[in-house]
Amino acid sequence: MDAVVFTKTVFGIDELQQRQMRLHPRLRTLLVMVDGKQPAHHLVKTLSAAGVTEAHLQELQDAGLIQPVHVPPAQAPASPVSAALLTILPDEVPADESSRLMSLYRLYAEMINEVFGSKGGAYQKKLAQSARIGDYIALGNEIITALNQSMRIEQAVAFKARVKPYLR
Repeated sequence: MDAVVFTKTVFGIDELQQRQMRLHPRLRTLLVMVDGKQPAHHLVKTLSAAGVTEAHLQELQDAGLIQPVHVPPAQAPASPVSAALLTILPDEVPADESSRLMSLYRLYAEMINEVFGSKGGAYQKKLAQSARIGDYIALGNEIITALNQSMRIEQAVAFKARVKPYLR
């Protein structure tokens, strides 16, 4: 990972602005420092006094917040998260709000059932009461926070990527 240079992804930039994932201060500091210019080893060396290691870079990459911009061909790692995210993005977001709301309801219901199962009653109740885009945004933030707190960061990132186009 020494020669790798990382840059923030759209999700990384969004996380810095909105702080939805509630990253550990070490991870947030590292995310702030990622600039697409400094090699990974330099970032780790610079922040080593704060306890930052290469594992933290890997954690940010696994969460889809950073991606390599320059990797020597022999060391190019596969990024399963970014590949998975590309496969779940919607083909076409409905133009009218009522169709978007119906799509959002379906996506949220699937996520709540899949991830929380019988313990998702509170989220199901809030989902049933959601009538506007703002309601879905608030509920989505709660779901993402719960996923991040339970260390299911990949699911949080995938969920956010899946619903974000519908929330605009």
